[in-house]
Amino acid sequence: MSALRSFAKAILLWGWMSLPAVTGWGASSDTDRLLQFFGGPGGKGHLVDPTATQAGVPMTFTNKNLILVAVTLNGREAVQLQLDTGAEFSSLAPSVVDRLGVEKQLLGYVGGVGTTQAQRNYVIRLSLLQAGGLIFKDYMMMSHTMPGYFEGFLGYSFLAPYVVEMDFLQSRMTLYRHGSYHPPSSALTLEMPLAGKQPVLDVDIPGVGIAHLAIDTGFYGTWMLFRPFVRRHGLVERPSRQVWQGTGGEESGGAVTLPEVRVSHITLSQVEAGVIHEVSTRFDGLVGLVFFLRFKGVAFDYRRKKMYLIPKPWLGVAFGAGARVRKVEPDGPADRAWIEVGDVVTRLDGQDMKTSQAVITALAGKAVGAVITLDLQRGKETVPVTLTLEPSFR
Repeated sequence: MSALRSFAKAILLWGWMSLPAVTGWGASSDTDRLLQFFGGPGGKGHLVDPTATQAGVPMTFTNKNLILVAVTLNGREAVQLQLDTGAEFSSLAPSVVDRLGVEKQLLGYVGGVGTTQAQRNYVIRLSLLQAGGLIFKDYMMMSHTMPGYFEGFLGYSFLAPYVVEMDFLQSRMTLYRHGSYHPPSSALTLEMPLAGKQPVLDVDIPGVGIAHLAIDTGFYGTWMLFRPFVRRHGLVERPSRQVWQGTGGEESGGAVTLPEVRVSHITLSQVEAGVIHEVSTRFDGLVGLVFFLRFKGVAFDYRRKKMYLIPKPWLGVAFGAGARVRKVEPDGPADRAWIEVGDVVTRLDGQDMKTSQAVITALAGKAVGAVITLDLQRGKETVPVTLTLEPSFR
C-alpha cells in the first residue's frame, strides 16, 4: 500500500468513513514527508493569552452523536467543524473553501466507500483560524467532498499539540498545554497507543482476545469491527439494516453480538457491534463517541499516550415524573442516605428543584466527592439528607 493511500485513509476517516484510492501525488515514503509539504503538522498556533495554560472551546452535539465546535476562518467566516480524533489532518468542505475564496492546490484523487468515482482532494492555506481561546496563523487544511451534515472537521493536527479534555456534561472542550493538565483523582487512566496519528483503545473480548480499536469521535456509533477480524476469530456476522455514510457514499454493514467487552475494570454485557470492510490494517475496528458519552468526560494526552476517563458524579437514583424517585440503586449514595422510592427532591443545596431534569443539570455541575444536601418531600414530611457523590463508570 502506498504512503499516500495510508495518508488519505487517515485524513479522511471519520467513523469508518473511507477506503480511499488516491493517485496523482508521487512516491513519498511516509506521512512525515507530507507533513513537510505542509510546513508542519497544521499551522502556527498559540493561545490568545501567552501566559495561559489552557483554552476553552464550547461544544455542541448533533443528532448523529457528533461533536461540533465553532470556528472562525480568516477572521470572517464562521463555521461549525466536527471534532474528529479519527482524522490525521483538518479539512473543509468545498463549499466553505469557495466562500472563503482562498487558493487551493490539487493534492490527489480520493475514492471512498459507495462510489467508484474518484474525488479531487486539495490542500489550502488559511491566514487565520480561531477557536475559543486559540488562534492559528498560516493554518494548512485539506478540502474534499464530505457528507453534507457538517462543514469540515478538526483532526490530529489541531488536537495533538495539547492535552484535550472534553466535558460532555458541560458541553465544553478545554485544551491544556502539555505539563499543565492534572486529571481528577477519580479518573480512570488508560494507555492510549497511536496507530500512525490515530489514538487506539485496546479492549478485551473474552474468548476472542484483544481488539485494537481506533478512537474515533467522528464515528457516530459505539462499536465497529472490521470484517477480517470478525472472520479470523470465528464471530458470527448477521445482516443489519444499519447504513453507514462515508466520504464516498454509503455501506450496508453487518452486525455481531459480543457477550462481553472489558475496558480495564469496566465490563459491558451483550454488546452490539457493527461490521464493515477493513478500513485500515493498523487496527481491528473503531470505538465511537457514544461509548465515551457514558462518562462525564474524557481527556486525550497525545504526548504521553494516555487517556483519562472522567466518571460522572453518581447519586444512585432513577427519577420518574417530576423529581420523584423511581428507583434506588442498592448500596449507592442515595441508598446509604436512606432515600426511598416515592421521595420527591424539592431542593438541592438550597436551590428549588421542580423537575428531574433540574436535578440532573444541577448534579452535572458537581464533582465526584462533592457533599450535597437534598430536601425530600416524603408524604407530609420534609426530610433533609446529606450525602457524598461517588464516581460512576456505568
